[in-house]
Amino acid sequence: MFDKRGTLDRMTPSNDRPPRRQARGRRRIESILDAAAEVFAEAGFDAATTNAIAVRAGISPGSLYQFFPNKEAIATALTERFAQRLSSARAGDDLRELVTMPLADAVDRLVNPLITFYLAHPGFLALATGVDQSSRLADVTRDFRQGVVDRADAILVVRLPHVPATARQRYARVSVQLVWALLPLLKTSDPDERAAFAVELKAVIVRYLSPIWESPAQIREHSEES
Repeated sequence: MFDKRGTLDRMTPSNDRPPRRQARGRRRIESILDAAAEVFAEAGFDAATTNAIAVRAGISPGSLYQFFPNKEAIATALTERFAQRLSSARAGDDLRELVTMPLADAVDRLVNPLITFYLAHPGFLALATGVDQSSRLADVTRDFRQGVVDRADAILVVRLPHVPATARQRYARVSVQLVWALLPLLKTSDPDERAAFAVELKAVIVRYLSPIWESPAQIREHSEES
């Protein structure tokens, strides 16, 4: 539950909170977050309401408020959960192995987990692009997006160690933004077409990065001219 400052209480053990009650509380929080992910995916963050989330979770609004004071608190906790799960999905990546691969193979390795994650958690993109956000949620979603950009930049650092940082970071940011922009096509497309859309999404990234992946000197020359 959230404390008086609006910070999520992670159901830490205490003398007046028996283990069985803790477990029930955690399950209820998870069910609320699951429901919120569905509502945000369908309605978007701005149009979603706590009443709709409560209905989807099969509880009363009053029960929901025992755990979360408002929609922003739910979205903040959900975004943090998304970030943790996405980080776990990428945990096995070896950057130095990735940068020695052909670009198409590296893009496959990096983008496939994002596609799988998005299809399993469609609500996360709605949160990442929501407009009417509290400052806390804006901070969390910004950190979430920046974490993905930093991951892409870390790969380019190893692959292109002599490329100016500003140019390298620009390529990382544009690459990630291309993925964010194209991911919704997978969700709205016919299931039989999703694999084809995934191929096209990755092809866009390969075409964009291919010149610098194969000829990093071109970036240095362009940056020096500009």
